[in-house]
Amino acid sequence: MANLLQISSAFGRAMETVDREAMVNAVFPVLLRRKAEGASEDWLCRVIAATAEGYPFPTNLDLDPPVGGLAPPSQADTVRQAVFEGWAPSDCARNCGRAPSAAGAERDTTLMGLLEDKVVLVNGGSQGVGAGIVRAAVREGATVVFTGRRAETGKALAADTGARFVRADLSDPAQARDSVVQAVAAHGRVDCLVNAAGLTSRGSLLDTTPELFDQHMAINLRAPFFAMQAAVADMTAREAPGTIVNIGSNCAHGGPPYLAAYSAAKAGLAGLTRNAAHAHRWDRIRINGLDIGWTDTEGEDATQRSFHDAGDDWREKAAEALPMGKLGQVDEIADFVVFLLSDRSGVVTGSVVDWDQIVFGGQD
Repeated sequence: MANLLQISSAFGRAMETVDREAMVNAVFPVLLRRKAEGASEDWLCRVIAATAEGYPFPTNLDLDPPVGGLAPPSQADTVRQAVFEGWAPSDCARNCGRAPSAAGAERDTTLMGLLEDKVVLVNGGSQGVGAGIVRAAVREGATVVFTGRRAETGKALAADTGARFVRADLSDPAQARDSVVQAVAAHGRVDCLVNAAGLTSRGSLLDTTPELFDQHMAINLRAPFFAMQAAVADMTAREAPGTIVNIGSNCAHGGPPYLAAYSAAKAGLAGLTRNAAHAHRWDRIRINGLDIGWTDTEGEDATQRSFHDAGDDWREKAAEALPMGKLGQVDEIADFVVFLLSDRSGVVTGSVVDWDQIVFGGQD
C-alpha cells in the first residue's frame, strides 16, 4: 500500500492544473499529524484528491472531504474514479502516476515501491540532480539521508520530503566519510549510496590554476572515493549487499576545452566506478555510474548566465539545437538512478551508462 507521501505526490502529479509542490507542501504536514492520530489512508487519500480538484483544504479535519463538484478537466475521470469509486490508496497512486515532462510529453511515473525498506544516502542531494534523486527515492519508499553545503536549501528539502539533511562540505574527505557515519548512526546501516555532488567551474588546460584543479578533484573524485570507502566498509562489515550509483558526466569521454579539470575528474570517477565494482562484486555490492549530458538544473542556469552571458531564453535556444528537443530532465535521471539502486536492476555492476542524446563515436 502506498504511504502518505506517495499518495500526496501522486495526486499532485496527476493534476496538471495545480501547483503540485504548493499543494503537497500545504497538505502533507497536516495530514501527517492526522495520520498519527489514527485517520485511515482512505480518508487521507480523499482529502488530497479533493484538494487537488480545487476545493479549499478543509479547516475542520473532523469533517469528510467534499464530494461532487467539477474537477479540473485534466485527469478528472481518474481522480473521480480514484476517490469516489473505491480504489485503494495504492490504486490511486498507480493510476494517477502520470505527469507531463518539461517538454510536454507524458511520462509514466507509476509508483513501484522500488526502494521499500532501504536506507539511501545521497551526497550532494540538496539541489539539482541530487535533490531529484532524494525526491524519487522517498517516493519509492526509501529512508533517505542527504548532504549539502547550504543549510537553508537542505532544511527546506528535508521539510518537504521527510528526508534527513546533514550539512557537509564534501571537499573535506573526513566529512565525506562522516556522511556515511551519520547515516548509519541515524538508521543503523546504509543500503544505497549516490554520489551526486559536482563542481563545474570553467577552466581550460592553459588557464586552470592549481587551486581550481584541486577543487575539481576534491568534489568530483575524492569525495566519492571516500564516501564509497565508508559505505562499502559498512556493507562488508554487515556482510550485506548494497548498491552505489556515481553521477558522472559525458565529459569523461573528453569534454569541451573549457572543462579540462572537470573532464579529468569525471574520467577518473568512471574508472573508479569500474574498479570498485570489480573489487566488490563477490560482496554483492553493485556499483554503477551514470554519465549525464547537458541537464536542466538550477546550477546549470547559474552557469549559463555567469560563464556564457545567457539570457532568459537559453533553455529554448538550447532545445532547438538538441535532437530530442529538450535538455536532460532531472526527474527522468532520478528515476533511472532509483532503478539502478533497486533490486529491479538485477545483476548489473561496473556499468557506466551514457545518459545523453550525443552518440559517442557516431559520425555524420
